[in-house]
Amino acid sequence: MVLANNVKSAAAPDALSVLNSVFGLPAFRGAQEEIVRHVTDGGNCLVLMPTGGGKSLCCARAAASWSRR
Repeated sequence: MVLANNVKSAAAPDALSVLNSVFGLPAFRGAQEEIVRHVTDGGNCLVLMPTGGGKSLCCARAAASWSRR
């Protein structure tokens, strides 16, 4: 699966607000926002990032969304 760059959805503001309130971070890095939106919209993905690239945040951020539903 190839993720498109700079894709925005209605879920993006909510994703950012949860990132701010739960994790205290001001913004996503790299493709994190797109990955989080894809997973919270019900999609599956395989994420390959270097050490320190933010893979854990992608999973934790998606879980934080599900727990708020």
